[in-house]
Amino acid sequence: MHPSLNQPDTFRGLLRAAVQKQVWLPPLLCCFLATLWFWPITIAGRRPTGGEISSDVRPMMRFYGEALQSGRLPLWNELDGLGSPVHAMGQIGNLYPLRLFFYRFTRADSAYVTSMVLHYALAAWFAYLCARGFRLSYPASALAAVAFMGQGFFVVNLQRPWSYTAGCWLPLAVLACWRWLGAGSWGWWFVISVVLALQVLAG
Repeated sequence: MHPSLNQPDTFRGLLRAAVQKQVWLPPLLCCFLATLWFWPITIAGRRPTGGEISSDVRPMMRFYGEALQSGRLPLWNELDGLGSPVHAMGQIGNLYPLRLFFYRFTRADSAYVTSMVLHYALAAWFAYLCARGFRLSYPASALAAVAFMGQGFFVVNLQRPWSYTAGCWLPLAVLACWRWLGAGSWGWWFVISVVLALQVLAG
């Protein structure tokens, strides 16, 4: 076994260790960090505008939310010129579970902001977990979380929701793959499968 895996290796062992320790603190801090990162929207109450967000993304997501709230899953956007294939557009990812939930039960603008902040928080938390999985110290893992959340790919593609909804899962996929290769636990194989499926559905 690799020396960096000299800790609870099985999926069940990690769950047991998580219950015994205060693991709620890092994700809570990641949520706080993401809220501060987007303070003009989360605190000042402004709406995300500019570029593709105003011209394409928000109108498209508003159509998506209204369709879900009317009781149908939109596969085709009949309001876009002669029509456009919603299901085939990676921008929407209309089968992504978290997006289905947010846009089904909240207004489109609120769902857009909530999804964005949550996925940035998940990006930071998963990067922290991945760093701890490689036995980095707590400060180093916190730095990895901040660096991954604020990376150039997320910043440049902020107006494209697929970038952070799919990208935030990458550290968890790396951690799960590393654990599975090291310990051979089928629980981690299941985590890998779920994570990759979520990334595909996200867009």
